[in-house]
Amino acid sequence: MFSCAYDVFVPPARLPMLAPVVGIVACEQLRKITGPAVQDRLLMKWPNDILYDQAKLSGLLVESARPVQRESQHHHVVIVGMGMNLSSAVELTQHLGRKVADWTSVLGDMSDDPGRSQDIALLVARIARAWRDAFAQYEQQGFAAFMARHSQIDALREQQVNVIQDERIVLSGAARGVNQDGCLLVECAGQQHAITIGDISIRPEGQGLTLC
Repeated sequence: MFSCAYDVFVPPARLPMLAPVVGIVACEQLRKITGPAVQDRLLMKWPNDILYDQAKLSGLLVESARPVQRESQHHHVVIVGMGMNLSSAVELTQHLGRKVADWTSVLGDMSDDPGRSQDIALLVARIARAWRDAFAQYEQQGFAAFMARHSQIDALREQQVNVIQDERIVLSGAARGVNQDGCLLVECAGQQHAITIGDISIRPEGQGLTLC
């Protein structure tokens, strides 16, 4: 759908935490635009998939590059790309074999005038500005400033999940939010594991697999 580039000044080790930051901010902006009628149905699945009624609406990608004129070792150009399904959710759901949401359906579910949210250019501008402000806050305060915000939109909260790496389940347990480093916390057998990479799937109810 669109991408933006920003100058960000953080140690290289703190760059991966930007993935959940951009997802939190984008989800917040979508909720603000849609209003109370549907905002609670818009959630973020760690690290940054945006869901509507537990179906994927949007995905984000964060990459970093060395600037041509680097001011310091902590100076990076961060490129954020966001794709969102604008329509055809039914067709995509059938083609992919999993639930998919689209922005047209979100607008259709709004109880007030949906016309105020149909300007895609305005939507993009609001999200882009919010990312700029979030990066400035992250430079000063780190991910700790976003933990409470994440808890308000956490699609995995208290869900039984599988952590998948290289197409195999490496851990299963209960999602317990994120830590101050932006890692997903998964509890298994009374122990919390901090997840930095991997695909996360919600475990079907009744599935007996437990892997710690």
